[in-house]
Amino acid sequence: MPYAAAKDGSRIHYLDSGGDGPVVVLLHGFGMDAGMFTPQLEALAPDFRVIAIDSRGHGRTEEIEVEYTFWDLARDVAAVLDFCDVRDAVVGGVDQGGMTALRFALQRPSRVRGVVLVGTEATALRPDIAREFRMLLLDGWALGGRPLTEILPWYALKFIGGDPEIQHGQHVSAGDLDRARLAAAARCFIHREDLSVMLGDITVPALLLRGEADSVATDAQMRELAAGLGGSVRYETVSAPTAAHAVTWTHPELTAGQLREFLDLTTTSGDALSTSGPGH
Repeated sequence: MPYAAAKDGSRIHYLDSGGDGPVVVLLHGFGMDAGMFTPQLEALAPDFRVIAIDSRGHGRTEEIEVEYTFWDLARDVAAVLDFCDVRDAVVGGVDQGGMTALRFALQRPSRVRGVVLVGTEATALRPDIAREFRMLLLDGWALGGRPLTEILPWYALKFIGGDPEIQHGQHVSAGDLDRARLAAAARCFIHREDLSVMLGDITVPALLLRGEADSVATDAQMRELAAGLGGSVRYETVSAPTAAHAVTWTHPELTAGQLREFLDLTTTSGDALSTSGPGH
């Protein structure tokens, strides 16, 4: 299994479709792992080289530091690209993966050809939402003794969507993670800072995707994110009753066209997108 070494000695695990095509880096949501991008690994290769990374606290990555931020996760992306001898890439993610992608674009703008943001926001959590997440994710799940059977079905329904019989298994399997590992990831997620004033510095093309039933990343939040970015933006709402937060995982057939079109444009003609609203 491939690992890249981070500066602090952590071993960052990733999946790599290989090939000589333009590189796409994909970053998963909280509680999941790189396997959530199996549909994209299969659909985009061999035209694109797809690299999906396990973030700290998830999957097979072996982190050293007890505490970290999304800025640290962005540096892990750079470590993987360096190890793979990749100069630049389109970088995207779902939920917290998109938050990491934004920070990577700010840290290393010359290495980013475009960003794909799925169910992502740039703001800090509101105090009431932070309290709710602290109670459920940190106190109840990562540090608490509540049975995972009580927590994960609700969380999977909210943070994944789709068909529970088909898509929730991978997320529920995240309950097998060491809870102490997940605690650090939860603190990273809950205590993130607001990036709104920095978004204008991200001038590469952006594709924003949101499932119409997403109750985590609202339409208003996604529109605010789109308006703040400094480059051309395409914002698409994926229309299906069960299309929610992890829409590229639950509805790959409805997102493949937008993703491939964006990648074709971004990796061949540069900034060739125009701003558009949901469904356009």
